[in-house]
Amino acid sequence: MNDYRAMIHFYLNKKKIKHSHIGYRYLVEAIFIGIESPMFLTKIMKVYERVAEIYHTDAGRVGRGIRYAVSPLKMTNKEFILKAADDLCNTYRIVKRHDAEGQSAVRQTDRDR
Repeated sequence: MNDYRAMIHFYLNKKKIKHSHIGYRYLVEAIFIGIESPMFLTKIMKVYERVAEIYHTDAGRVGRGIRYAVSPLKMTNKEFILKAADDLCNTYRIVKRHDAEGQSAVRQTDRDR
């Protein structure tokens, strides 16, 4: 689980998303949800609601925070979250091919369904 978060932080740093935005924390959590449960990404409001529960806020504030954080990239929230989750899953699969044991191998198989 922490591997995912470290990869997400690295990815966001590469995209030059500022840590000072409240949306940064929401974005990390949204991407994490997208990696762990890709089916949630079809309904972005469900992702916002789950993030809002974690941070004790409402889904509207989560969406607004993420939008503010990704606005310099000229992408919508959903586009960015989907792209980030997809990029990270592809990278994760490449990295984990060399050590395919335990839960990570199961996650790779689930992602391919």
